[in-house]
Amino acid sequence: MDVLIYQPAMLQTPNKLHRLKHPAAVPSVADDSPQVQKSEAEHYPKLNSKFLAKLKQVPDAARSYYIGVIYELYRLAQHDPAKQDILKKLVQHQEQTLDMVQLCLGNERFSQYLDWSAVGQSKFWKQANKSYLVLLICASGMSDRRFATFLYSEADGKAIFKPLKLTKFERKSDGTLQQVDSVMTFGRSFPNASQWFDPVSQELRIWNRLGGGSDPCGTQGTYRLQNDEFVLQEFTARWECDPRKKGDYERLYP
Repeated sequence: MDVLIYQPAMLQTPNKLHRLKHPAAVPSVADDSPQVQKSEAEHYPKLNSKFLAKLKQVPDAARSYYIGVIYELYRLAQHDPAKQDILKKLVQHQEQTLDMVQLCLGNERFSQYLDWSAVGQSKFWKQANKSYLVLLICASGMSDRRFATFLYSEADGKAIFKPLKLTKFERKSDGTLQQVDSVMTFGRSFPNASQWFDPVSQELRIWNRLGGGSDPCGTQGTYRLQNDEFVLQEFTARWECDPRKKGDYERLYP
């Protein structure tokens, strides 16, 4: 079967992984491979047995994506000392990180065009109780990101990954509204495009653009982290995407 071997040169083109034929092997970084010198391979993490077991259960086309996510998190840990602690934990518990990525991707069919380097845009905030709030970005478009939020903590020496649902409202084809609670979410931060979460107010603000370009339509949600859950504080929407028509965002909640 195919062995996915990550080569140092691929750091600059993170979409690609070399495929080499190797009998009775599983996706891994092979120290003894002639394509990867041992001195170079030592700079990359081993893929543990639990991760590899889960990897066998995903479609072949998705395997390089999930491996790429682990390597991207590991690469970030080497270049961002401020986030090194949580990044190393995500790499260490890679099988649970894979679960979080799968929640982030949702039920949509896996696309070969998904770029696992998008995980490099993920955000991390250390909480007062020594846990971490993680906003895991698993795909990135021109305007929106696909992401999932979860809390990482430790108890009795075990790592705990708690997915956090966000409440939003969607308009159905007949014009009625339905409430949706989902771990996987599309959107971007507002009004500050880079802040996402305010550690002081403990608020997460998400804008999901429904149109394209300069279209003013979309939804905006504000959530506060309370008792390890995101609680909806405000939700507004503008369903009309025609920029020629004036209109404000309508408050849907509270």
